[in-house]
Amino acid sequence: MIKTINHWIDNTRRWIVSFGAVGFFYLVTWLSSIYKVNFAWYFLFAPLLYFLSILLEKFLFKIVYRFVGLRKMILGLHFIEGYWIEVLSDRGKMDSMAILQIVFEKNNQYTIKGESYTLSGEYRGSFVTPNTTYHEEEPALRYAYSGKMREALIAGTGILEFDAIKQKGISDSFSGHLIDNFHVKGATFTGEKIDDLAHVKSLLAKKAFMRTYITEKILAQRQKVFK
Repeated sequence: MIKTINHWIDNTRRWIVSFGAVGFFYLVTWLSSIYKVNFAWYFLFAPLLYFLSILLEKFLFKIVYRFVGLRKMILGLHFIEGYWIEVLSDRGKMDSMAILQIVFEKNNQYTIKGESYTLSGEYRGSFVTPNTTYHEEEPALRYAYSGKMREALIAGTGILEFDAIKQKGISDSFSGHLIDNFHVKGATFTGEKIDDLAHVKSLLAKKAFMRTYITEKILAQRQKVFK
């Protein structure tokens, strides 16, 4: 459950219901003064108002689910949806890369979908992580995942930590760690947001982007060593 979205829906629903109830009360009072009729029976509409409140909550969530721009406005610095490129390191050495996508789902949670590649761009396997929990206090996205790698099943848990959000910046990078049956001692990774979707429109575009990205990372590492 993403708390910020849940709070926004609750608060918006309460404001609409409150204004609606007040408006209905004044309407009934005005009609009562004109037609000299006792409208005390309008209290019978209370159960109906409760039912409409539930429908309103569902309607608001459908709007939030449908419009990514609205979610971006609600979440602000906590907006983490989109495509990311990730470099995984095992025992201090770069081991593989991944192109992943963080997707907002109908159950008010995130799903992480992705593909893993070797450092040379060879496809290793895919993974999906429907079991996620976003913690806004940290802020971090914890997850459990499963998939295939080298024709073998893979399962594990991990965490993405968005350091930029802590510094009141844009969530354009993350770091984290995971553990699974391929990395029994654990592995670490870093990731960056892919703003240009042309990099992920095809497999050829992904591989070209990853080659450029990993080359820059290797050169940066070498420069650190020689300093």
